[in-house]
Amino acid sequence: MARLSRIIRRDVCEEMIEVYLDDAECKNFSEADRWARECCDSYRGVDVQDVSDVSYVADEIAVYVFGNSADAAMFTMRWKGNDR
Repeated sequence: MARLSRIIRRDVCEEMIEVYLDDAECKNFSEADRWARECCDSYRGVDVQDVSDVSYVADEIAVYVFGNSADAAMFTMRWKGNDR
């Protein structure tokens, strides 16, 4: 019984890592979404928010969600680094 509860607990505590990009860092959020779907097995999706009414810097911010830190790091290096 204790082993079963550990397995259930592991499923509940699934890791989620969020990477934030604004429209100054990435002009095309859908291109980054397509790249993440093709290259990152743990990619869960993207949510784009309009922040133009509360931010002087960005009009939109995209939140990309990953299931492991390796994929999140690879995405961050690709889209926040100089490799664009």
